[in-house]
Amino acid sequence: MSEGFETRAIHAGQDPDPVTGAVVTPISLATTFAQEEVGKHGGFEYARSDNPTRRAYETCLASLEGAGHGLAFSRSATHASSAARVGFPERAYS
Repeated sequence: MSEGFETRAIHAGQDPDPVTGAVVTPISLATTFAQEEVGKHGGFEYARSDNPTRRAYETCLASLEGAGHGLAFSRSATHASSAARVGFPERAYS
């Protein structure tokens, strides 16, 4: 991490859009994405599992925290469930 915190906060996870060249991550409103066949897609299949906007946000958060990966959740119940499974995997499914 040679860049400073402020630079990473602005630029991490925000590569220019390959189609439009936009340098600010666009908000993806798509709920489903094109697939060649079931399970064979170009990176995204359904907005709840992953989308370009969330991926950029998670990449930026990971960079700011000095982590390899970042996770973002849309609901606090999902966050709590995931945290419990990571912190106490032996209790996660009981």
